Amino acid sequence: MTVSREAVSTTGLALAADAQRVTLAGRVGLTGPSDASLDVVALELAPFCTLAGDERCGGTVSLQARVAGTAEAPRLSATLRSDALSVRDVELGMLTLDTRYGEQQATVHGFLRHPQAGELRVDGTAPIDLAWGGPRRDTSEEPLTIRVWADRLDLGVARALAPTQVREVGGRLAVDVRVTGSRNAPRAEGNATLSDGRLVLVATGAAYEDIRAELAAGGDAVRLTALHARGGDGALDGTGRVRLARGEPAGLDLRFELHDFFAVRRPEVEATLSGAVRVGGTIAAPDVEGDLQVEQAVARPAALPAQSGAAEPDPTIVIVDGHEPHEAAPETPSLVRTLGLSVTMRIARNAWVRRADADIELGGELKIAKAADEGVRIVGTIRLLRGWYVFQGRRFTLDEGTITFTGATPPNPTFDVTAIFKNPNYRVTVHLGGTSEKPELTLASDPPLEQADILSVIIFGKPARDLGKGESVKLQEQALQLASGYVMPELRTSVMNTLGLDTLDVEMPQGADRRGRVSVGRYVAGDVFVSLAQEFGARAGQAVGVEYGLTPQISIKGSTSTRGDSAIDVFWHRRY
Repeated sequence: MTVSREAVSTTGLALAADAQRVTLAGRVGLTGPSDASLDVVALELAPFCTLAGDERCGGTVSLQARVAGTAEAPRLSATLRSDALSVRDVELGMLTLDTRYGEQQATVHGFLRHPQAGELRVDGTAPIDLAWGGPRRDTSEEPLTIRVWADRLDLGVARALAPTQVREVGGRLAVDVRVTGSRNAPRAEGNATLSDGRLVLVATGAAYEDIRAELAAGGDAVRLTALHARGGDGALDGTGRVRLARGEPAGLDLRFELHDFFAVRRPEVEATLSGAVRVGGTIAAPDVEGDLQVEQAVARPAALPAQSGAAEPDPTIVIVDGHEPHEAAPETPSLVRTLGLSVTMRIARNAWVRRADADIELGGELKIAKAADEGVRIVGTIRLLRGWYVFQGRRFTLDEGTITFTGATPPNPTFDVTAIFKNPNYRVTVHLGGTSEKPELTLASDPPLEQADILSVIIFGKPARDLGKGESVKLQEQALQLASGYVMPELRTSVMNTLGLDTLDVEMPQGADRRGRVSVGRYVAGDVFVSLAQEFGARAGQAVGVEYGLTPQISIKGSTSTRGDSAIDVFWHRRY
């Protein structure tokens, strides 16, 4: 092979593997004439898909390509055939393309043929400048003619076009459309009909069946004359048009009506909707408006607000030269980023939050808005109408509650929820306030009790003063677990005061061995601190320690445990 400023040339380059062959010969002139050929025979596609990061494609490809003419006026021809073509486990069948190029005109004749799915054909001529030498020519205003047609094409093959967004697709498509005009001002004529359609999107999980659609193209618009889809026991119907604007993205004007339409079916949520949706804007920046009524919904959240919390970082600790690997945040798809949204959601009845520890009916109204290149804003109030919620192992009956969204981005709703638990001696009220980022929990009782006693009544059915030793340790653990998830410092203080402690710490089980620790401590003299700890997990045991302060900065500690460990430690403390 010879590479120079004038040309790339070879007398012959051949690659072979079993029946696969790739042969390249001739001269491609960077200046001056060209005469080269490329022949590919039965090349397996699967290894190249693996290199591209997608292991699920297959088939073979054969190609005969020729280059002639000059760099300023090249002539190209290529014939491609792919057999047993498959993408993402979708069998596409045989693909054949025959293309020719010369004098700034490209012609193409091709078809995709599947023994069961049918055949899709395309023929056309389009202006394009493929010269790699000399001045470029603008062909965007020159005429083009392209025809696409098929008769009862099985849309199962279409899943290969969007395998990460479409789980299932089916139906029969009849289409005969001719595009004329120019690239800057295309005009379409023809029609398309979809029958017996079925679609399951990854995002929604629901099956949309009995899909029927009719489209008619005429001039600078494609009209959706009818669309019908069944979801559950309801339906979606739509009409509209797509405008083919000169030199601009296609404009949208689509309208949909939903009637008890089962729109979403995912493990975490199901929803049936009624109402109206309008899609405007352009195909590059759609604008969605809607007024929807939630007819039925079930939400199964993985967690309820503030069931766990994380400690705030210590501002006195600075990490020096820390290079923790972190994954980059996924890039927002451009269509989502440019999307405009203005949707009102009304919840009147039969909408529930359901988990093993909760069953709550919801109502209310939300306005969901988003401008292009901005985040989603939610404004409105969700009312908690009735139900129950398990808190600390006890079933609380919902008294009243609201969750208010104020339009913050990202959403940070405000809670105002009250629930009640009764036993023969006490009536306990739990109030959840604050926001989702900083929830606040308040405990109250009738007759009135201290916070530690109220928590003890919830967990054990009796005040803290009546607890045994093991129950006291459990109370300490639950108090710290609550304090880590909610803003309620008075609870930890109340538990410490009730039990006469100076320190109270809980290390929740972590790691493969699920090791955890509950420790309490108290000063028995001004400079003598005694601690007792219960360790649980793979190495359960008890530990006791005595620490004596020699000076305000230096102390010595002796400790021993039931596992046979003993130690003497010297500590030097310095505040900074």
